[in-house]
Amino acid sequence: SREPEKKTTGYFIHTYIDDDDETGVLVPAKKVHFDVIEKPETSGPSNRPLSTPASPGRSDIDDSDPEVDDKIPKPPGPVGRPGRNGYNLRVALQWQDERHEKVKAFINKLVDSKLDCTISFSKQVKEKLDVVRQQAATKFPILAEYRGQWATDDFIRCRLKSRRVVLQKAELERQYLTRYRSG
Repeated sequence: SREPEKKTTGYFIHTYIDDDDETGVLVPAKKVHFDVIEKPETSGPSNRPLSTPASPGRSDIDDSDPEVDDKIPKPPGPVGRPGRNGYNLRVALQWQDERHEKVKAFINKLVDSKLDCTISFSKQVKEKLDVVRQQAATKFPILAEYRGQWATDDFIRCRLKSRRVVLQKAELERQYLTRYRSG
């Protein structure tokens, strides 16, 4: 007779920085909730989970690939739309406020100086985006912990979106003033 599989819950620590010894060395960690199906001891040596946090229900991912296992996956949905199947970047990263503000301010300055804030992320020149990503990762190595640089890209997307709105509003005000001053 075969024993039934039992379901347990496990936790990792997700995207906060531990600097308890105050050396200034950043130690990234991950926190992801997941369900693990454990097979009974009699069924064989492998207790490998059938589901991974990045790919629920998929067993076709090669868990030996360090690029897959070591990087923090992007949350589902678009950044900046937590009420519409997206997520809040500050909440998703779970960083201390001071770190979040420093990274955000640095990336905002890079975006303002290196990218065209009148166009969306997807229309930016790839080489210029790569410069911003590289400089941000050099200044804040924690950004390299995110699969596909999604955290950096989300900071960039948020800045481009907010700057584009401000610039569009300023242009509309300029057009309004021009129209009514000359007419």
